Amino acid sequence: NSSTDRWALVSIPTSSTLTLNGLPTVTHYWGSSYSDSGVTPSSGVTTVIRDASNQIISDFAAMSNTLGTYTITYTSGSSTATRTVNVKIQNPSSDSDKDGLSNLMEYLLGGSLTANDSAKLPTATVLGTELILTFTARSDVASATPVALAFLTTTSLSSSFAPETLSQKTDVPQGGVPSGFTKQQWSFSTLGISKKFARLQVTVPPELSEGS
Repeated sequence: NSSTDRWALVSIPTSSTLTLNGLPTVTHYWGSSYSDSGVTPSSGVTTVIRDASNQIISDFAAMSNTLGTYTITYTSGSSTATRTVNVKIQNPSSDSDKDGLSNLMEYLLGGSLTANDSAKLPTATVLGTELILTFTARSDVASATPVALAFLTTTSLSSSFAPETLSQKTDVPQGGVPSGFTKQQWSFSTLGISKKFARLQVTVPPELSEGS
């Protein structure tokens, strides 16, 4: 009797363990470009960005342009690694470029921290018995969102401004408005008053800001 041994070389795919480059938690400030440190090895890696509501964000540019807390998940085969990125606004009440808009107002109205954006301020028109404020602002900022929009009014500049609920107009034409923004119109009645002053108020939660 004789026997024959037969050998076969089988290649078993392996999955390298991903290692984060840089820190697992990063703070990024709105108004600057974000550069992700990535992982090692870098080839064959799928990267997914999700916001605090678990919604997928399209890319790093979109992430860095919106205040919030994000989770970046890197996947290669069966190996994963994650990084948390906190996108904050620095010195929200300051006016970095001295154009009359606070840094937080620049965020709301689509300005930048390095250019004169005074033309983005609301315009006021009187139509019949109402005053209408018109401006273009971020679609993701409303009265009940983390970064919130509100209005303050007064009938005299010698008196303090106080919160007031304005009426939002519907069917405002949106031609030429950039993605992620809406042209908005808000109004209040002028009946029974000789003058009235109004201004926008934007607030940001402490966890999304740093400095004053």
